[in-house]
Amino acid sequence: MKIGPGRILGLVGGILAIVGSFLAWASVCFMGICASVAGFDGFEGKLAFVFGLIGLILVIIPKRGLPIGGLIMGILVIIWPVKVMMEIIAPLEIGIGIWITIVGAILLIVGSGLALREGPKPEAYVPPPMEEPMMEPPMEEPPLE
Repeated sequence: MKIGPGRILGLVGGILAIVGSFLAWASVCFMGICASVAGFDGFEGKLAFVFGLIGLILVIIPKRGLPIGGLIMGILVIIWPVKVMMEIIAPLEIGIGIWITIVGAILLIVGSGLALREGPKPEAYVPPPMEEPMMEPPMEEPPLE
C-alpha cells in the first residue's frame, strides 16, 4: 500500500510532538547557573506525549476514518504547551521543547487532515442484477360456442 504525504506528515508531526515532550520546556539562568525543566517532568508534558503517541498511531494506520482521531489528538497535544507558555513568568524562558511540541502538533493536525482526503474511497454500492419476472402462461380463451 502506498503511503501518502498526509500520513508521512502526520508521522513526522507525531514524532516531533513526542520528542518535544522530553526536551526543555522552561529554563532559568541566574548568576551563571542554568536549570531547565523538561515537559515530561510535569503533567502537561506527559499528556502531550500520550496524545502525540496516540495521534501518531491513528494517522499511520491505513483505515478510513482513523485520521480523524489523529486530528483530535493533534489538537489535544497543542493545548498543553500553549497552556504552559501562558503560565511562564518573567524570570523563566520558554524552552525549545515547547516549540518542537507545538510544531509537531501542527504537523500532526495538517497531516491527519490530508490523510483523510487521501484515504481509500468507499466503494459504490452496486445492486445485484434483477432477475426477469416470471411470466404467467397465457390464459387460454374459452371456446366459442
